[in-house]
Amino acid sequence: MPGATAVESGTTRRAAATVSGGGTPPLADAIRAVEDLAASDVPPATFFRRLLALSVEPLAARAAVVWRLNADGLLSGECESGLDSLGGSRQWIGGPPHIKLLDEALGSGQPLVRQAAADPAAEFTLVVARFEVDGRPAGVIEFVLDDAGDRAPLIDETQLSLVEELASHAGRFLTWRQEADSTAKQIEFWASLNELTARLHRSLRSAEVAATAVNDARPLLGVDRVSLAVAWGRGCRMLAISGQDRVNRRANLVRSLTALAGEVLHGGEELTYTGRVDEFPPQVERLLTDYLAHSGSRMVRLIPLFPPDAPEAAAAPAAPAAVAPPRPLGVLILEQIAEGWLSPLDAERAGRLAEHVAGALANARSHEGLFLLPLWRMLGAGWGRLRGRRLALLAAVLSLVAAIAGGLCFIPADYRVEAAGRLMPCAKRAVFTPWDGEVVELFVRSEQRVARNQPLLRLRNDELHAQLLAARNKLEEKRKALTSLEAELDEVNRRASAQFQYEATRLRGRLAQTRTEITGAEDRVRSLEQQVELLTVRAPIAGTVTAFQLEELLLNRPVQRGEVLLEVMDESGPWQIELDVPEFRMGHILDARHPAPATPAHTPTHTHAHAAAAADLPVQFVLATHPEQRFAGRLRDVSTRAGLSETGGTVVSARVDIDADALPGRTIGAEVQAKISCGQRSLAYVLFGDVVEFFRRRFW
Repeated sequence: MPGATAVESGTTRRAAATVSGGGTPPLADAIRAVEDLAASDVPPATFFRRLLALSVEPLAARAAVVWRLNADGLLSGECESGLDSLGGSRQWIGGPPHIKLLDEALGSGQPLVRQAAADPAAEFTLVVARFEVDGRPAGVIEFVLDDAGDRAPLIDETQLSLVEELASHAGRFLTWRQEADSTAKQIEFWASLNELTARLHRSLRSAEVAATAVNDARPLLGVDRVSLAVAWGRGCRMLAISGQDRVNRRANLVRSLTALAGEVLHGGEELTYTGRVDEFPPQVERLLTDYLAHSGSRMVRLIPLFPPDAPEAAAAPAAPAAVAPPRPLGVLILEQIAEGWLSPLDAERAGRLAEHVAGALANARSHEGLFLLPLWRMLGAGWGRLRGRRLALLAAVLSLVAAIAGGLCFIPADYRVEAAGRLMPCAKRAVFTPWDGEVVELFVRSEQRVARNQPLLRLRNDELHAQLLAARNKLEEKRKALTSLEAELDEVNRRASAQFQYEATRLRGRLAQTRTEITGAEDRVRSLEQQVELLTVRAPIAGTVTAFQLEELLLNRPVQRGEVLLEVMDESGPWQIELDVPEFRMGHILDARHPAPATPAHTPTHTHAHAAAAADLPVQFVLATHPEQRFAGRLRDVSTRAGLSETGGTVVSARVDIDADALPGRTIGAEVQAKISCGQRSLAYVLFGDVVEFFRRRFW
């Protein structure tokens, strides 16, 4: 047909990628909106009306029409937009040239463009693209644009790619809606899913479950590739990929996919890529971009597999902060190479399949996690051979019980008492408030090293300052009075007459009284000045200020006398561990530190290790800051009285000497879990003694 040209599919695909990946903003927004519309559950008529409403403006089209094949194989109008605005110019619709153009577009796989400049009878440029359902033509979408005359056509490759994307999404929408409405296809899917579920649960080996899942799920969901990664310690491991007997974990493709799956395992949230990577967090975007560079996939969906006993807890975003969400067992990965689309129906089916895969994988991993599984299998095989032989079975059971009981009674083991504590410097002093007042100035910062008697902070006590001012004023008054009396006495002495002797005697008495009052006033002033000096709190020892956020904690805060303001600790000196030993455990420690003399009645398996009086017991401990290492110390002092701990319960304080240089990092107040060796006991007592003591305390 004159003026009708077919657009090359490769160019269209490249332009579509430009639109989807951030081309002209209105076109990109239209593509995303139509993609969301194709995944919505709306009637076809509503879908096509919204499709035209979303696409006419970005294409700068005058009008648009959707033509669908009816039951007789003829094209009929489904819906239209803007045809009334064409007025009398719409008479070409239904004419032979127009019908021929629609038939040509229906038989062609690329969009067709008829330029009005090549047809004098036409006033507009037409763009027509067909959409398919299950690979068969189902209709066409037609857009009407203003003619450009002898100039280049008004539509470019980017707009053509949008038309092709619109037709593609229309076909995808009709395809999944037709499948969703088909009872026969639904029955076929559920039958296939039931068969797949049965095959998943036939094995208790993770590798076999994974292989079954990826190879059977690919045709069931209609995707190009399915992979399964599982949690492996703190990391991730690719277990199976569809179409591969063995997974080459060193391959770049597998390594990049494993890293991406590990990020999903860590976050616990589903990830779906359909063409845009800038909507993901930076760390996910980097891993996803790296994988897409190796795979070339246009759709990637990673579904975390949660344990079957808590899927709701994993999916609920408003779970309490105190309850840790369950960690996924693995990740099911679906990929499309040819197209970036996964229909809502397939997405729902993938979620249901993921639940079955998670259940089978959880059972397999739970079975494989049994301690010494090969040994138990061997014992089970031996036990099966004894079935039907009651005498041999009884003898084997009795021998096994006797061997276990003998081992528990006669094998010695080290009995250890567990206690929690803190790592602290030996030299530490609390700084108390000398007087009531308000903290008005801080001279130090948190974690600052200070010298002995160095000022730490200054308090303000208005009452004390007022008393000092009044005492100074009174002292000044007394001194002035003394000066006046001395002057009067000198005047009386100069006269040296008998009639003034009585007055001189009186003045000397007042002078002595005033001097005494001055002495008292000076003592009062010095006392108050010393009290005011104490308002500048100084460091009792050289060390480090351990209080955190001093300004927020103390500045401009009223304090009372005797209140602890902060602590100064000398980190350069020796260190110790301060333990809180549960009171009911103290009997073992006291017996081990002050052992009774051995008597013949004691058996070797029930006696404590003999040592000198008040022996320093060995201690092993683990720091919360370095849980992978163990350190040794010696129990030095044990308090003679018990007290209540902050966490509840009665405890006895104890101190442990340690080698501070052996610790890789010393943090004041670091939590410590310690075990105090209390000598040798039988293995039975070491294993079950705590249970016996529990019942004695509760039910004695």
